[in-house]
Amino acid sequence: DVYEFVRKPTLTREGDDVTITFETAGWCDVTVAIEDERGTIIRHLASGVLGPNAPEPFVWNSKAQTLVWDGKDEIGRYVDDKDSVTVRVSLGLKPQLERTLFWSDKRMVDGPLLVRATEAGVLVWFGESRWHSLGAQLRLFDHDGNYLRTLYPFPANKVEAVEGLPWQEFPPDNERLPSKLEHHPFVGQKYQTQHSLLPDHTVNALAVRGERVWLIGAQATPLALDGSSGGANIAEAPSVIEEATVPLPGPSGRELHPFHPHGAAVCPDGKRLYLTAYSRGYRRGPFGRRHFLHGVNVLNLETGKMMLFAGAMGEYGDGDDRFRFPMDVATDSKGRVYVADNRNHRVQVLDASGTLLTSIPVQHPGQIHLHPKTDEIWVANSMSVRGLQTRSGNRIPLSLHSLGTADRPAEPQTWPLSDGRIGRARRGGRVDGGVEAGPVRCLHTEMDFHGGAPTLWTTGSQVTTGRRGRGRENLAHWRANARLWDVQDDALTLRRDFAEEAERELVYARAWQWGRPRLAVHPVDGRLWQGMLVWDTQTHPTSFTEVAIVDPETGRIQLENLPTDPIDLGFDWEGRAYLRTYNAIVRFNPRTWREIPFDYGEERTVFHGGGGGGERPYEARSAIVLPSGGRGGLHNGGMSISPQGNILVSCINPNRPGSREDTAEVFRSESYTPPIWPGRHRGHELHIFDIHGRVSQMDVAPGIGMDNDVHLGRDGQVWLLAASTPYLDGQPYFNRRGCTLMRFVPGNMRALTPRGVIPLPEARRPDRAKDMTRPDAWVEGADWLFGPVGADGHYGSGGSCHCQKQGRFALDYYGRSFAPEVDRFRVVVLDANGNVILRIGQYGNVDDGKPLVAPDPDPAPAR
Repeated sequence: DVYEFVRKPTLTREGDDVTITFETAGWCDVTVAIEDERGTIIRHLASGVLGPNAPEPFVWNSKAQTLVWDGKDEIGRYVDDKDSVTVRVSLGLKPQLERTLFWSDKRMVDGPLLVRATEAGVLVWFGESRWHSLGAQLRLFDHDGNYLRTLYPFPANKVEAVEGLPWQEFPPDNERLPSKLEHHPFVGQKYQTQHSLLPDHTVNALAVRGERVWLIGAQATPLALDGSSGGANIAEAPSVIEEATVPLPGPSGRELHPFHPHGAAVCPDGKRLYLTAYSRGYRRGPFGRRHFLHGVNVLNLETGKMMLFAGAMGEYGDGDDRFRFPMDVATDSKGRVYVADNRNHRVQVLDASGTLLTSIPVQHPGQIHLHPKTDEIWVANSMSVRGLQTRSGNRIPLSLHSLGTADRPAEPQTWPLSDGRIGRARRGGRVDGGVEAGPVRCLHTEMDFHGGAPTLWTTGSQVTTGRRGRGRENLAHWRANARLWDVQDDALTLRRDFAEEAERELVYARAWQWGRPRLAVHPVDGRLWQGMLVWDTQTHPTSFTEVAIVDPETGRIQLENLPTDPIDLGFDWEGRAYLRTYNAIVRFNPRTWREIPFDYGEERTVFHGGGGGGERPYEARSAIVLPSGGRGGLHNGGMSISPQGNILVSCINPNRPGSREDTAEVFRSESYTPPIWPGRHRGHELHIFDIHGRVSQMDVAPGIGMDNDVHLGRDGQVWLLAASTPYLDGQPYFNRRGCTLMRFVPGNMRALTPRGVIPLPEARRPDRAKDMTRPDAWVEGADWLFGPVGADGHYGSGGSCHCQKQGRFALDYYGRSFAPEVDRFRVVVLDANGNVILRIGQYGNVDDGKPLVAPDPDPAPAR
C-alpha cells in the first residue's frame, strides 16, 4: 500500500482528446476524475486497483498508465470549454466519518420501551422488533434527561470485557470479530429479526442493583453500567421462563407454552432476583388476548436456580396466599418484597421467606416504585399490555399514587395520568388513555429518586391523527415516546418530551419499518433521499408516500410527499426522478412533481399498496408498464437508472413458463413468459428499458431468483445482489442471511439449480461446487462473484420473508460497489472488476464514531 507517484500526471491535448499519463510507486488504487471549475465531477473516467485484474481502461500489470479522455461528459456530450476543466488523479481512498444522519439520542422506537432509575443515571431500553430497523439499544441518561452514553450495543473499548460473548473468525483473512448470533425469533412470532450480540434480547423488564443491570426476557442477562458484563458470563445467563399449559380456542385445545416475566426486582444484597407478571399473548380477534400466571418466582443469582416464592402460577385467588394478575414486584432497603396484586386491588408486602407482613389497598396497582432511602411506596396503575379495563369493558383512568411506607401507611395522594379515553389503534386495536396529550398504549412508568426532588418518567406509543399528505388526514400514526415529569404537590409538570425534541432535530423521528429504507442520491444537488417505509402512515410497510430529503452538508432534513406510493425510487444523471410501483415506472420532475412522459409509455393507473389496500393511485399519462404478473408483492427486487437514462428493473412474474413471446406483444400485455430449460429457477426476472421507455433486453439474469438490489453501469454491465448465500470453499457460508454480489454482461449469464422448473439431470450438472444457496445454484457467465455482503430477511428457520431486513449496496459512476458486510460491521468497497479497494468502519456503537462535523444544537429543520 504505497500511495506515491514515480511520475506525476501529465496531460497532452489533441483536438477533443486529452491524454493522461502517470506512474505509481505501488500497486494501489487510482481514481481519475474530470472536474469543472466548481470542482463538480463531470466525467468519472477511471477507478480501480492496479495489477493483474485492473478494470478498464487501466492496463493490466503496469504501474505506468496512459488514459485518454474523449472530451465528453458522463452522458456523452462534448465539453466545449476545456480550459476550465481540471483532471484530477488520486491515489487511494481515505474515508472519514463526517456526520451521523438520522440519529438522535432522544429518538425512541415503537417496541418494548423500558426505564429504570439508578444512582448513576436513568437507563432506557428499547427493544428490537421486526417492525422497525434500529435494533435493540440500552442508553444511559442523567437525572435531567441528558444523554450520557450507550451501554448496548457494547462500546468498542468494552466489548473484549464482555464475558461469554461469542467471537467468530471470518474468511478469507480469519479476522476475529464479535459474532451476531444467527437465530433470534421475535417473541410470539415465527420471524427472524436482526442479529444480536446478546443470547436473549427479548427484554420485557429491567432490574438494577448497584452497578449491575439485568435484562429480563427468556433469561436474566447481566450487564454492567460501564458497558461491559461486569465479570459475569452472559452466555450462562439463567433461564427465567415458566412453562404452562394454556387453553386455546378452536380445535388446538390446550398447548404447553413458555411464559416470560414482565416485572423484576433484585434484593438489597444482590443475591436474589424476584420475577412476576408472567404472561404471553396471542392474536384472536381484533383486540388479541393474553394469558397470565399468578405467582412470583425467586431466582438465586449465585446458583442460577429458580423456585416459586409466593402465590400459585396456575391458580389465582383473593386469599393471603394468592394473587390475581400480579403486575410488578419491588424490594425495599430491608429486603421486604412488594407485589402489585392488580385485580385484588392491593399491594402485598412479604418478608424474605414469603410470609405476608401487611396489605395496602390501592385500585389496580400496576407498577411499584420504592424510595431507596425512605422506602416510601409509589404505585402507578398503568402496567397492562392491553390497557386496564373492568369486566364490563369500561376504561379506568390511570393514576400515580403515593402511599407512605409499609410501616406507616398514609392517606393516598394521587396524580392523574390520563382521562381514560379510548383511542383507535392500527388494525382496530384499543389503546390506553394518554398522559395529558392524547391516547397512548403500553404506558410504562418509573420514579427517579436519585436526582433530588422525585421525578416521573413515562414511556408509551402516542397515537395521533391528521398526518399531512393527500388523503391521509384521518390515518392514525404511532410515535414512541419518553417523557420526564416534575412531581409537584398538586400536579405533574412536563419537563421534557423526548419525541418532540427528536422531531425538532430530525423532522421525522419515527423508525422506518422492516429494515428496508430506500436510499437514493440526487446527482445534481447531492442530497440524500430516503423513502420512509412506515406501517401506520403509509399504505403498506413495503411502499412509501413520503421521502425524507437530507442535505449532507448541513444534516438538515425536509419531508416531501410523493404523487403515488412507490416501492423504489431513483434518478438519472439529469436529476429526473423515477418512481416504481408493482406494475409501472413513472418519471417526474422532482421540483414540481410534474410527470415527464416516456415516448413509448402507456396511460395507466399506478400504485403499489402491497395488496393491503389504502394505496395512493396516480393516473399516469405515459408510464413504463412492467411485465409483472399478480397484484402488488411485498418485495419486487431492485431498480436502477444508468447515467444515460436506461432502466434496469426486477419483476415478480408468476406466469407459467413457456416459449419466448414477441417483445412488443409482451410489452402491451404486461406479461412475460420466459423460456425454460432444465435447471432454470423462475418467478423473478430482470429487464432493461431504454430512456424512451422501449424494451431493450428481457430476462437478462435467467434463473437467478430473487434479488435485493440491482445496478446498471454506464457501459451496460449489470451488478446484482442475489438474495442467496454464497458458498465458500464448497460449503455454504455459516450465516445464511448473507447475499451474493456479482457483475455480468446481459446475455452472458445464467443460473442453474438442481430443483428447477424442469429438474436438472445429474449428467448435466456442472462438475464443481455450487456458487450460492437458496436455491442451491451454479452461476455461469458472470464476470465475478463476491460475498457474503448485504442481508436478506429470508434466512434461518421460522418462515421469514425476503421483504424484511434487506441490506442493499450502492454503485457509483466509476463502477465501484459499496456493500455492507453486516457480519463484519463494515462496508467493503470493490472496483469494477471485483477487487477489494478497502473496508470502511469497525465494530462500535454510536459513541465510538468521531464525526468531523459536530451536531447542530439547533438544527431548525425545514418541513
